[in-house]
Order: sequence, then structure tokens, then C-alpha cells
Amino acid sequence: MDILRQILDEEDTQILLVLDEVDALINNEGSDALYYLTRFHETTPDDPRRLNLLCISKDAEVFRKLDKSTLSSLQRNIIRMPDYNRFQLADILLYRMERAFRPDAVPLEIIDFISEVAEKENGDARQAISILHGAGLEADNDGSRQVKPEHARRIAVGVYDGIVVPDEIKHLNQHEKLTLLGISRFFISNTAPEATTGEIEESYHLVCEEYSEKPRGHTQFWKYLKKLDNLDFVSIKMHSSSQGRTQHISLDKIPAKTLQKKVEELL
Repeated sequence: MDILRQILDEEDTQILLVLDEVDALINNEGSDALYYLTRFHETTPDDPRRLNLLCISKDAEVFRKLDKSTLSSLQRNIIRMPDYNRFQLADILLYRMERAFRPDAVPLEIIDFISEVAEKENGDARQAISILHGAGLEADNDGSRQVKPEHARRIAVGVYDGIVVPDEIKHLNQHEKLTLLGISRFFISNTAPEATTGEIEESYHLVCEEYSEKPRGHTQFWKYLKKLDNLDFVSIKMHSSSQGRTQHISLDKIPAKTLQKKVEELL
């Protein structure tokens, strides 16, 4: 510290030391490293402040591991940043996409799709970038010239460890399962990240015919969709246009093929 202080004095300059993910430093070193940094000016209180410290952490609880004197020095100015929203995540992903992918390899709908999934989880940009990167590799492995929603869904399962087919699937009635099967089949055969209610209802009718079941009416079908949305199997989003408001259904995190296999096992 004395050598650093001497150099800064000789150069008549200042340092802003940014410790990103300071959690790792605290977990590995305890209070020692930060203690000495926060006491940098203790022996020369009248001299210009040459060292300024900025600590960045996703988990404020990690600072509880510090001793009281170090903690008191760090808690003078705290800025709490909200999680990224989907628009901010989309900007970040667009920046990465333009530098990592060839033109037209990632449709803008995929950027929006990944951004919405990441926002619902925790707004973590690094995880969103991981999904984009992994989805690109999946597309390569499939021999696809474009990244598709199913590529992103496969990667999201690994990025968000808690994403699985909900256990509630076992307790769905026959037509709720048929609705879910219709949804999974639609997204297997279509590359769009979202579908209209009419498209999903048509797919449901085809599945009912396959299983020799009489399709329920539109009102009852809509109730099935709402229940599946409440159970986090699907997401229902409202879209406004000059023609009015329409509902769109998406399968955000569960791979369509995984869902299809699970439903078919239960039918």
C-alpha cells in the first residue's frame, strides 16, 4: 500500500478501483483485502484522496461476512440497481448478436423471446447471453442456418436449473393434457416463438381427432389455456394493434419435444 501511495503521489493522480463480483474476494479472503483498501488514507487524512473504491455485488448479504469496521466504511454510499428489464436485455443481446453471429442468423423475435424469458427469471444479463450463445451452438449442431425458439428452450433448461416440466402435469384432466400436447406439437412444427389462440385451438382439435376425443368449445378451451398459464406451462401475452387486442401463447422455457414426450406418456 505504501508503494502504491508513493506512486500516486508522485504522479499526482487518482485511481478508481472497481471490484466487480466482489463476492468472490470476500468469500475467499474475508475482510482482510477490503479492510486495507478502505484504510488506504488512514495514515494521511489531510492528503488528497488518491484511491476510491467501488464494489459491485449481486448479493448484498455477502457484506455481512465483513467485520464491523470494514462494513461501516463501505456503507456510506450504496446504490441499489434494479434487475434488467426485457428491453435492456434485448439491447445487450443485440449488441452481442451483431458481433458474434452472421447476418440473419438470429431473427429479432428470438432476441425478444430470450429477453422475456430472462426477465421472468431474474433479469440476469449473463444468463441471457449464455442462452443466446448456447442456442447458436444448438442451431449449428442441428445444421440450421437460423436460431429457433426450440434451440433457446433447450439451453434455458440448463441455464435455469429449476426449469422442469411441473409436477402438476400429472393432475391435469384429459382435455387439459390434450391442449398441452397441441401446444407442444405446434411449436415443434413451427419456428415462431408465439402462436395465436386460434392456431393453438386448431392444433388442439387435431390432437383430439387423433385421440378420438370430442373437442370442447372455445370458452372451455380458453379456460384450459388460462389454467396452463397459471401453472407456468405456457405464457399468455396480450398484443394490441389497430385491429384490437389479441392473445398470444408462448412456450417459454420447456422444450416442446420434452413436453410432448411427457404428455404422451400420460395420455
